[in-house]
Amino acid sequence: MNPNERCVILSGGIMEDYPYIKSLLRPDDYILCADSGIRHAEKLGVVPKVCLGDFDSFSGAIPFDCEMIRYPAEKDDTDTAAAAKEAVKRGFTEVLLLGGAGGRLDHTVANLQVLQYLHQRGICAQMADERSLAMLYSPGSYCLKRLPGFYLSLFSFGERCIIERLRGVKYPLTGALLTNGFPLGISNEFTEEYAELSFKNGDLLIILAKD
Repeated sequence: MNPNERCVILSGGIMEDYPYIKSLLRPDDYILCADSGIRHAEKLGVVPKVCLGDFDSFSGAIPFDCEMIRYPAEKDDTDTAAAAKEAVKRGFTEVLLLGGAGGRLDHTVANLQVLQYLHQRGICAQMADERSLAMLYSPGSYCLKRLPGFYLSLFSFGERCIIERLRGVKYPLTGALLTNGFPLGISNEFTEEYAELSFKNGDLLIILAKD
């Protein structure tokens, strides 16, 4: 494995704008399909290296010559969580999760927790779809690049985060307390090419989203 290679997990959530999703891919991405993510791989025109899951939401022949890992239907891990564990096992340091949102709300929440699972293991992980990009950050200082038409939302993914500084946005913050019990940090707007962010305590879920 190339140490700079990124693992892309194709999950079975809603995916509609395939040309846009394909624009997020790199030529050397290592594609790992979780169960019905196989359908997305077909429509994206990419060939996965690994297909895994219990295949309860995908029937028929696997249309790829790839490594197969089959799990029992009764298991603790979701198929996406199993794919994340496989990415960790194979030594990836960067993961992009596609097809992780939309559809059932419980699966979307579960996939945000998968994002945290990867983050807690030192992996740079993101979850994206046609309208959003989600990532988790540890305490520190960052520059967040503006995406045209996207709002910036900040959520405490633990009990609390303290935003020491947020600049380059319509609603700047200084010494603001974010908790996991109230959405204070939602739907901010970029006013500069980059937003300056520094925070302490816990993990911060950052979501760029558009209507």
